[in-house]
Amino acid sequence: EAIRWCGTNLREVIDFTGLHPSANKWTWEEYEAVVAKDGFKIFTLEGSHMVSEGDYVIRGVKGEFYACKPDIFWMTYERATTPLSHTERKGEPFKCGNCDTPKLCEKYEACRAEERERLSTPAPKEPT
Repeated sequence: EAIRWCGTNLREVIDFTGLHPSANKWTWEEYEAVVAKDGFKIFTLEGSHMVSEGDYVIRGVKGEFYACKPDIFWMTYERATTPLSHTERKGEPFKCGNCDTPKLCEKYEACRAEERERLSTPAPKEPT
C-alpha cells in the first residue's frame, strides 16, 4: 500500500500512516503549521526521514513506512489488481483531505491527475 504526499493532503497521509507519538504535543492546527514550516517527515525503521512533495509513502509488509521517489516507485511497483475498498483506503479516493469539502484543491488535483495519467499509460514491453 502507498499514498503520494502532495503537500496538501496531510490529513489523508496521516490517516494512512497514523500520527507519530512525537506529534501528540501539538494540536492538529499546530502540527499543520510545523509541517508547513519544517516539512513532512515519517519515521522509518532507520529513524526519521523527510518526505518531499511528490514522494510516495509506502507501508511495508511489517507495517513500517518508508518514502520512495516517484520515478523509482513507478519502476518498482505495479498497480494492485484488486483496488482497496473505501474502508480499507481510510479516505475518499482523489479527495484532498485538506478540508472537509469534497472540492479538491488545485495543487492536489494536479498531483492526482499526474498519477491517473501514469496509471492509464501501459507499461513498456520487455524486449524479447
